[in-house]
Amino acid sequence: QPGVLAQIAGCLGRHQISILSVVQKETRRGAGVPIVMMTDEAKEADFRKAVEEIDRLDCIQAPTVWIRVER
Repeated sequence: QPGVLAQIAGCLGRHQISILSVVQKETRRGAGVPIVMMTDEAKEADFRKAVEEIDRLDCIQAPTVWIRVER
């Protein structure tokens, strides 16, 4: 569905979270497409708010799964 990535990026941007990388592999037509993102360092409270906003989007089919990566 066109525009999904833009909606997700908008949610992150509104919470001052920068995207470092995105992986979105093509799947069968009509099937959900997992999106894997790495973000820049962010405050956990801001990140949680962004995830809550992302999960409320109509285009999202499953809850966000996130894993903290420390550098």
